Amino acid sequence: MLEIDLDVRPDGTRVVIPIGDLDLATAPLLRERLLRIAVDAGERPRLVVDLAGVDFLDTIGLGALLGGVKRCREGGGDLVLARAEPQVAEVLAITGLDAVHPVHPSIDAAIRALHP
Repeated sequence: MLEIDLDVRPDGTRVVIPIGDLDLATAPLLRERLLRIAVDAGERPRLVVDLAGVDFLDTIGLGALLGGVKRCREGGGDLVLARAEPQVAEVLAITGLDAVHPVHPSIDAAIRALHP
């Protein structure tokens, strides 16, 4: 089961908060939600995915995150990651994704990365 909350900040940044496992069963839900949020954000969508509530992440989950990155970048914006739990950070490190998309230690740091 995966719950996905959304917090829209005053500057328009959307903070997406998945809670639960991000795997074969739940990744399509996150992918769909990220794409919808990016479209709803309009021009230059800026999304932060707060991974603090994600207990498990597999390669299908990684694909959902990358799909969100792609959509945001196509719209002139970006998607960044924040607050990964150790087991999720390990998956990101093993796959090398953390080198391309660093995980920010806080939501505020992630938002600052979106607004250079």
